[in-house]
Amino acid sequence: MRIIGIDIGNYSIKVAEIAAHKNTITLKDFYEVELNHEQGIDIRFEKVQKLKDIAAKYDPLQTKFVLALGSELVVSRVLDFPFIEKRKIIQSLPFELEDNIPLNNEQAIFDFRKISQTQNSSHVLAIAAHKKHVKEILELLDDCGIDADIISVDGIALSNLIETSEVFNQQAEDAFAVSDIYLHIGYKKTIINVTKNGALCSSRAVYFGGYDLVTNVSRAYEIPHLEALKGVKDNGFVLTSHEGADEDQIAFSQVISDGLNILISEVKRTMIDLKAENKLNYRNIFLSGGMCGLINLNAYITKETEVSCVIKHSLPSFLSSEIALSPQSEKVAAVAIGLAIEGVRKPTSPAINLRKNEFVKQSQSLKAFYEKNKSVILSSLVVFSIFFIYSFMRYSFTESNLAAIDQLISDQSKSNTLGLTKAQAKPEAIKKFVKEKMVELESKKKIIKYNQMLSAIEIMKHISSSVPSKNQIKLDITYFKINGENVSLEGTVANKDEFSLLQRKLSQVPQLSQLKIGPAPKADTGKYFFQVSMNYKRNKAKDAQ
Repeated sequence: MRIIGIDIGNYSIKVAEIAAHKNTITLKDFYEVELNHEQGIDIRFEKVQKLKDIAAKYDPLQTKFVLALGSELVVSRVLDFPFIEKRKIIQSLPFELEDNIPLNNEQAIFDFRKISQTQNSSHVLAIAAHKKHVKEILELLDDCGIDADIISVDGIALSNLIETSEVFNQQAEDAFAVSDIYLHIGYKKTIINVTKNGALCSSRAVYFGGYDLVTNVSRAYEIPHLEALKGVKDNGFVLTSHEGADEDQIAFSQVISDGLNILISEVKRTMIDLKAENKLNYRNIFLSGGMCGLINLNAYITKETEVSCVIKHSLPSFLSSEIALSPQSEKVAAVAIGLAIEGVRKPTSPAINLRKNEFVKQSQSLKAFYEKNKSVILSSLVVFSIFFIYSFMRYSFTESNLAAIDQLISDQSKSNTLGLTKAQAKPEAIKKFVKEKMVELESKKKIIKYNQMLSAIEIMKHISSSVPSKNQIKLDITYFKINGENVSLEGTVANKDEFSLLQRKLSQVPQLSQLKIGPAPKADTGKYFFQVSMNYKRNKAKDAQ
């Protein structure tokens, strides 16, 4: 089974493939598909076309696809529970989050990731997402031919590369926990993940990325966006000091730093909020993402936040690799690899999966069985529908006759043409009399007549027993209809000789009359198509005679 993590970004689509064997996880492949950023391009259509090409490379029955909602589209809260059972935590989430999120329980899908646990309690990061966002990504994937097994959250997936073995079974915590910050700077947003003693305790996203820096450069230098994008990506820099720099370098650095200060303000705000709430002692800031290659970016962030900032290059120790990642791939691959790892998480700490409730994935094997046997299933449904309609009509006819009899009795009681006494002429007394003597009434014969008619199933059985055996002809019935005593059917045999044998056998059935059988005007598919119409005597009493 292939595990494919797909990170759908605004600059490019990143795809990572991993394989899991016992306790070993191996990165098998990674590639990036860049999107077209020319003005006027329909970005959704562009993503659909690229994703179709990606999906075509994999067998859906042998592949597990893992994708994600953006962290900006979900709400997360840290909660404590006096139990450790996953089922209990899931059941409690809607009630615990009800007053803390801008969604009602009917609109949201919930999940969680454990931060730590003791013997009898759990410390978790709870997740809530609006159902409309899950529906939107599933509709996008449906247009691409991808049936995702897991819809996670990009920030949560990123944590798969940063969490350590210290995550679970913490019996006690230091007064101030060790914390690292991970910034994944993308094209239009930045994911901010914060860990506490090696476990993710906060994940959020801000609408700031390389696009904002490129836009600032494009406006400042009055150049096209694509030209500014190339310049920032290949040669962009920011200065930590103006010493030794010329005026052009200082001016360019100022344009870049004006944009970066927006991101740094959000990072500082996050650090302040979480430090007081979780008693954190910040150790490092790690950078990843397509725009983290900006020259001097880590030094600038170190200066502004007073926390050591470095670019994260290495993969986690538990992940081996069969491929050599380029420097650029190392920067952008983190979320895609994290999503793939999400697909192999163990039941003790399962994947965040928002594809549940009404969005739960259907069985691929069941879908394959339906596609393989579609014609047989549909034919069976048609026959069942015909039988159901016929049975309903028989019941309806019987009810109508009983109602007519009841009305006749009521009318006769009023006119007293039966010669009954006044007491006997009451409608209630007459109804009782009729029920006791129903066998003597002519109306009973009418009811019996309907009950003695052959059913559609009995007719099908009789016709089936009358045609040649499967050893004589290769018969395939594709259409069967009964309307009163008229029977119509269509099908195929292997050749004209088998058709002649079928025609002869049907002509010998005594219950059939007005038999019309002939070839049907169908396309040449190597089979011989035919149509049959005939009358069938459905009354059992007549057949007995």
